[in-house]
Amino acid sequence: GDDGKAVTVAIGQRVSVAMVGVPTAGYVWAVKAKPAFLGEAQETSGDTTTAQRQPGFTGGNHWEVFTFAVQAGGKGILKLEQRRPWEPDSEPAAGTFTVTLQAQ
Repeated sequence: GDDGKAVTVAIGQRVSVAMVGVPTAGYVWAVKAKPAFLGEAQETSGDTTTAQRQPGFTGGNHWEVFTFAVQAGGKGILKLEQRRPWEPDSEPAAGTFTVTLQAQ
């Protein structure tokens, strides 16, 4: 719901972005660009339903969360792309998420 928005964040806080991906088809979210005032992304992911943990279940979406420490003030764009990591950058991304962050 925050795609394309501007968000104010506090220095010393953490910012998390939660996305739904399809890693079973190779599509995963990755950081394409981030402002210098954000620390490196900490990533976690998991199943979107308990059925995905059952024997024989195939496919399905997964949630992916990226968490960043806000280390300094500034303004910049955080951009995530959903793509297959083995495909060249010339292939269009399956999805994009962009937010402008104002850290103060």
